[in-house]
Amino acid sequence: MAGTTSPRSIAAAVGLGVAVLCSASPSWAVASAAAGSAEQPVTSASWGIVPTTGASAPGTPGPLTLSFPKPAGNGTAPPQYFNAINNQSLTVSSATYTLAQSATTVVAVEACSGTWNEATGQCTGTITALVTTTTGTTAGSASSTIVPAASGAVLRLRCRPTQASKSAVETYTIGVQVARGAIRAGTTTTG
Repeated sequence: MAGTTSPRSIAAAVGLGVAVLCSASPSWAVASAAAGSAEQPVTSASWGIVPTTGASAPGTPGPLTLSFPKPAGNGTAPPQYFNAINNQSLTVSSATYTLAQSATTVVAVEACSGTWNEATGQCTGTITALVTTTTGTTAGSASSTIVPAASGAVLRLRCRPTQASKSAVETYTIGVQVARGAIRAGTTTTG
């Protein structure tokens, strides 16, 4: 029949059109490939500071509880030293230190701008109280820019009762919270 197209010729024309379309590359794809782009892994960031008596942060972050036995002669218990560790991936600029206690003894968590001599209780620089409780209270909270700022940084602190113990054993629980606004902005890198 004249003027009709066979099904075989239609199939051949469609197949040729598909082959041409599949082999064409848009200009943006060629430019992207020429720029050497590659898959980039996606990671997330985290922030936080953990108080601990150990040299490294514990697997489960949380507050640190220290026990202070009442010294003989009804005196003031000696201080105890501990670490605040930035065990996360982001740099922080400030934190809120919290202190809760089992009694109403005045107690302070302190930082040294130099180095502590833990045997004598002396500091080679300036001592700064990060958080304290006052007479008759069992808790305190304060914000400070004295922090282990960089990821992996360690800040040596001490917990020091400043008056005679009132019970056989007093416990002090120290927490450190870092607000979202106290972290540095994230960065994007390409490889």
